[in-house]
Amino acid sequence: TAWKELGQLPARVQILEKQAVDDPKDEASLRGLLLIHQRFDGAITKADEALGMLLQLKPAEPAYLAAGVDIARQKGEHERLVGFYEKLLAADPRMAAGLMDPYLNGLKLMGKLERATPELLKAAEKDASLRVAFLAQSGELLLRSGRREDAVKVWDRMRMAVREGKKASEFLTAVVTLRRNGGVNEAWELCSEALKLGADAPTLANLLLEGAEILDLLKKPEESDKLLREIL
Repeated sequence: TAWKELGQLPARVQILEKQAVDDPKDEASLRGLLLIHQRFDGAITKADEALGMLLQLKPAEPAYLAAGVDIARQKGEHERLVGFYEKLLAADPRMAAGLMDPYLNGLKLMGKLERATPELLKAAEKDASLRVAFLAQSGELLLRSGRREDAVKVWDRMRMAVREGKKASEFLTAVVTLRRNGGVNEAWELCSEALKLGADAPTLANLLLEGAEILDLLKKPEESDKLLREIL
């Protein structure tokens, strides 16, 4: 950012380009070019060229695969975006979790949304800290494709993972997922368990709000009002 403010960005690019020409394996120079073109000067084609050279050096580097997702998104190259994301999902599920929306949108635009489910289910088994989130999303994708029975089975696995992890934030993820997809009784069961665990203030407030909404759906307005009063 300082380079741009000082008007030194073009000069810096020239230096990095010369270094990269002199040594095509100079990862630091290529990484600098990728960063500048991707984030600062908007030269996305040049960013893509630098990325290609970096991936020749380190084809499974998560940071470069994530950059590939962003560059492909900016260029509207949906199939390429999906390819980058699935490699990233295998290499670093945690980094991939933050880029799930462009991946799903790319698949949707390709008419291949069902392709995501097996990929996310595989990732759910690789990283316990993301298991609940990936199972929740997988179930929703299955439901969207008309496979409700399979979705319910995945959400059963999600509920088991939530209870094993005993994290209020994961309970909240599962409660929201189940409630908005018609599993009201199951959602309340998890919500009531979560409220006994204790949680940070924002998560607790969201659990209370979810619980109140679920109790309304279950035709229990007095209990719903009681939960809402706990927020005040």
